[in-house]
Amino acid sequence: MKDYAFYSGLGFQLMVTILLFTGIGYYLDEKYISLKPLFIIIFSLLGIGIGLINIIRQLVRKQK
Repeated sequence: MKDYAFYSGLGFQLMVTILLFTGIGYYLDEKYISLKPLFIIIFSLLGIGIGLINIIRQLVRKQK
């Protein structure tokens, strides 16, 4: 059960990170309309990258 909670937490952290960064990108796109899809793309990819790095770090730490 302990592993299930750990891995569920990783998925939730990834989801929250991606949604947070996508939301920031959406907000900036609405503020600067002339650059409409630019910020949401950049911040979504940034959120995915940061989320995956965080997951990898936690998995490596768990194996030790």
